[in-house]
Amino acid sequence: MNEEDWTRTISVSSKGITPKVKKLNVKEKELLINSGQHSAKLYLNQKSKKAYTKPKTDKSPLFP
Repeated sequence: MNEEDWTRTISVSSKGITPKVKKLNVKEKELLINSGQHSAKLYLNQKSKKAYTKPKTDKSPLFP
């Protein structure tokens, strides 16, 4: 992956569940779902803050 890929990637914790699990119980499924939801919220909050932040340069035509 290059730098551009990482800027649009949501990293989700596996919460200690190994990738070789064949069957997850309900608690493990909920743990992974909650982890994904939490990570997505953090990512989207970070992206929305950047979208509304004025660039540091005064050369931008959008911000005279």
